[in-house]
Amino acid sequence: MIALQDIPYRDTGAPYNHVSKMIALQDIPYRDTGASYSHVSKMIALQHIPYRDTGAPYSHVSKVIALQDIPYRDTGAPYSHVSKMIELHDIPYRDTGAPYNHVSKMIVLQDIPYRDTGAPYNHVSKMIALQHIPYRDTGAPYSHENKMIVLQDIPYRDTGAPYSHASKMIALQDTPYRDTGVPYSHVIKMIVLQDIPYRDTGAPYSHVSKMIALQDIPYRDTGAPYSHVSKMIAL
Repeated sequence: MIALQDIPYRDTGAPYNHVSKMIALQDIPYRDTGASYSHVSKMIALQHIPYRDTGAPYSHVSKVIALQDIPYRDTGAPYSHVSKMIELHDIPYRDTGAPYNHVSKMIVLQDIPYRDTGAPYNHVSKMIALQHIPYRDTGAPYSHENKMIVLQDIPYRDTGAPYSHASKMIALQDTPYRDTGVPYSHVIKMIVLQDIPYRDTGAPYSHVSKMIALQDIPYRDTGAPYSHVSKMIAL
């Protein structure tokens, strides 16, 4: 998963132009909609819609679904009271200078206030989640990646989350890293845990709930804040 920030798109045929600070969430079960969500109100499907001088976050958009004011109830989704949700599907990136290429099944959320959602964070902005994204010769910080979640510049305040004022948080799942130059390599079997009280763990914190845990992560020559770490919890 990759966090995109201030990425100018020019002559890309991509679904948006001059996009910065995107948010994506996945694992949203939707029922009986034909769309990727259910219990949606005020839903607009846009297809092959060129945006010009719209103030919208993208231009030259194809295959986009824009949702506004979407209350989530009984969805099992990770959040409720979501507004301004955009879903992009089957978006080929070519010669964009963007951090990935051949991206499909991307969900973008912007300005999503979380209140009483039971989600692992509250008042989250600037989050991007990509799943099942094969990377090939992209110049991105990793290649051949699956199920990666990246959070960047996320201020937490009074959230009950496991940390506050946290920035640059990364959760990786089943992501083999090879010659990537990312802060770690050869990462496998990463798990996100919630409501985990830690006591006498030697970890940098204790009595933490709603944390992200990394397991079996060999670090070698990474320049990361730790090396040769196994069964670690990273925030």
